[in-house]
Amino acid sequence: IEVISTGDNALGIGALDGDASIEINSATVNVTASGTRAVGLGTLDGSTKISIESDVKVRVSGNEAVGIGSLKNGSGTINVIKGVHEIIFNAMHGVGIGSISGNIDITVNGGVVSMHGEGTNITGIGNIKGGGDTYITNGILDIDLLGANAIALGGEEATLRIAGGNIKADRRIVMNPTNEFGQPLVQRIINSDGTTEFRTDISCSKGAYTYIARKYSKFSNYYIYIPEKTDIG
Repeated sequence: IEVISTGDNALGIGALDGDASIEINSATVNVTASGTRAVGLGTLDGSTKISIESDVKVRVSGNEAVGIGSLKNGSGTINVIKGVHEIIFNAMHGVGIGSISGNIDITVNGGVVSMHGEGTNITGIGNIKGGGDTYITNGILDIDLLGANAIALGGEEATLRIAGGNIKADRRIVMNPTNEFGQPLVQRIINSDGTTEFRTDISCSKGAYTYIARKYSKFSNYYIYIPEKTDIG
């Protein structure tokens, strides 16, 4: 599926004004949207329910632009389950996956997300000024942002939880990550030579989990987020 949209309000797939429910299970999707306000997959003004299990390529540009999600005032969910996803955006106010001022809950359970964004106020995955929860349990994230005010993951009022994944992003603009038990996390960089995945067991008084990061051919290291005092051997 290939969609090209231009105009003052440009939308690739979804709802121009209202709620959008999108499931991509098997098709390969390629969307380009360019306008004063632009959204690749989702809605310009409304709630979203988006589930992605196959390859998606999105390119958006405008004064306000969102690759996957809701431009403003939106709530709902976005679930990235698997697939290879390339998102490129250029906007004064822009988001790769999420919302500019909404409250969208975002879950990344797998797949590969490669993202490049440029602009003034921009966010990779999350909600710039809204709330919502961004939860990363697995997958590979490669986020590259160039902006005066940039947030790689999370948001000003949003929560960011990380329980797994190989996450390459500027750690200085990853907003207050915690695990599902509320423990603050720090970035650790581990050499990946001779391995196919990284895993370590993490426990605290509230529970335990295993952090897993898959090797990615474009990374020479694992980029992980774990509690500061975790012993990884």
